[in-house]
Amino acid sequence: MTRRWTFRVLMAAALAGAVALRIIALDARPMHGDEAVNTIKFRYLYDLNEYRYDPDEYHGPSLYYLSFIPMWLSGAGSFAQTGETVFRSLPAVLGALMIPFLFLFAKELGRWIVLYAAMLAAVSPAMVFYSRYYIHETLLIFFTLLVIGGCWRYYRSRDDGWLLLAGLGAGLMHATKETCVVAFAAMAGALFLTHLWNRRFGGVTAEKFRPDRRYVVAAVLLGAGVSAVLFSSLLSNPRGPLDSVLTYFRYFHHAGARDAHVHPWNFYLKLLLYNRHGDRYLWSEAFILVMALTGAYYAFSPRILNGDEAPLCRFLAFYTILLLAAYSAIPYKTPWCALGPLQGMVLLGGVGAVSLVRAQRTVPRKDIIRILMAAGIANLLAQTYLLNFRFHTDRRNPYVYGHPVHDVEHLYERVEEVASVSPERHNLTVKVIAPDYWPLPWYLRKFDNVGFWTNPPADSRAAIILLAPEYREQLLPVLEKEYHEEYFGLRPELFILCYIRTDLWDALIERRSASPPPAAGNAK
Repeated sequence: MTRRWTFRVLMAAALAGAVALRIIALDARPMHGDEAVNTIKFRYLYDLNEYRYDPDEYHGPSLYYLSFIPMWLSGAGSFAQTGETVFRSLPAVLGALMIPFLFLFAKELGRWIVLYAAMLAAVSPAMVFYSRYYIHETLLIFFTLLVIGGCWRYYRSRDDGWLLLAGLGAGLMHATKETCVVAFAAMAGALFLTHLWNRRFGGVTAEKFRPDRRYVVAAVLLGAGVSAVLFSSLLSNPRGPLDSVLTYFRYFHHAGARDAHVHPWNFYLKLLLYNRHGDRYLWSEAFILVMALTGAYYAFSPRILNGDEAPLCRFLAFYTILLLAAYSAIPYKTPWCALGPLQGMVLLGGVGAVSLVRAQRTVPRKDIIRILMAAGIANLLAQTYLLNFRFHTDRRNPYVYGHPVHDVEHLYERVEEVASVSPERHNLTVKVIAPDYWPLPWYLRKFDNVGFWTNPPADSRAAIILLAPEYREQLLPVLEKEYHEEYFGLRPELFILCYIRTDLWDALIERRSASPPPAAGNAK
């Protein structure tokens, strides 16, 4: 097999693996609370044509508007008819699409660097895990790739049209999440430091490339226009674009807030480098970090990289370091934010892998490096399988962050079972009384008469009451006489009490008694 066909086969395998790891069994894990919030935001947009950007909470609107695509493809007639797969398929597909978009860098970096970077991106446990989440982060890094790739293609080809791709990506970044400003600042800092390095030690500097001002203006207008249209709810909320700027006053206060999401400076490094629970499992993406450091080393070494590769590699090294430093300095941390620096590490990892092979003087040594690379990728693939398909809600998984337990699905099944014996069906009244009840709004999406309270209302009676344990004593006189009680887990160490009105519980027991037992051959 020729080297060209070897490359094609391996690249196809990387893309196929990326798609499979992100798409298979998307409904296997319960909905995270943040995912559920996003689905409800989409529900208002889809069912009621209502969306208004909130500068005090939540993120940008791109996730919700782009969700119309999988919603339309699913054929669901309403939000209530959807499932987890419909929503999670959007970030899953965009996460896989990063693989072919790496070819934006292929002409100068070479196909083998792109191939190694593609394989690392395809099997990175964190990238796969959060590509299977209906949250904003995967969209943010995908649009970031468009910005960096578009600017790089312009830098190398002098084709001003690539600036439009970068402008589109920048606008979508802004319309996705407020943390885009951290990435923009890291890009600007990396560009400046790369320029200084090249001017001091040799290389092409920024003065050599001055874009046509008309295309710069067009790119800025395109990005600003896309962002403004989305933030304005397709021009129905003129204040939306202004709110998208005012939100940063809250964001910088929120980023330094003291709450449950405040973590030490090394939170992201520890998350990616070393996590052990017990004696059996060790989770680590240290292979990617080592390859990234190797790539960064060779980015500043004239011995291995050629003149076309070096400027981009230096930019990626500075960008990744600055982005990781910025996120590490912000006290408020969530694990999915590690995807931004990890994206840069993956690209540098491809540089490191190929540079190590080039640095070897004999064929056997080159083959040994290739075997070690294959072993590292295989280890990442094994971790990805375990973390995404066996430990996807387990606290031994370092990427699980406040995730609901499977018992929440059993609670949903119980409520559906009660509705099936009620003459009201999905119109029966459900009252959720708890300070923290997410992701229950997602699981109760088929019910028309659902109310949510953080404290007990004056009249707490309903066909089904889902109650926080701390309110049990307060409502006990009513609950003891009129309801059947059950316990369900919501999240680790967080329970919800399910109270079913006695007439409905009796009807459910009667139906169970009337149902014939399963045949012996079908018993489980």
